[in-house]
Amino acid sequence: MGWTLRLASGLGLAVLLLAAPAAADNGWKTSSSIWKIYDTCTKQALKQFPDYTPESTAKREKARRTCLEASNLPAEGGTLPPQTQRQHP
Repeated sequence: MGWTLRLASGLGLAVLLLAAPAAADNGWKTSSSIWKIYDTCTKQALKQFPDYTPESTAKREKARRTCLEASNLPAEGGTLPPQTQRQHP
């Protein structure tokens, strides 16, 4: 009787430990894909406007923001698009 109780509690603990990473995995994938888009937009803008003159910097920032808007993501300091904003009761 004692070994079955230990086996059952051990299996229960294993299930709990394995279920937690699976729940966090979905959020991690979403976050990772968003950061990848941010990185891609920044790299594309830097390729388009590689100089560090004030004019090139302004054009690069505009290109980066345009890319982010095309991906439906906010630029830093901006607000979230309407469909992703939380509605507070």
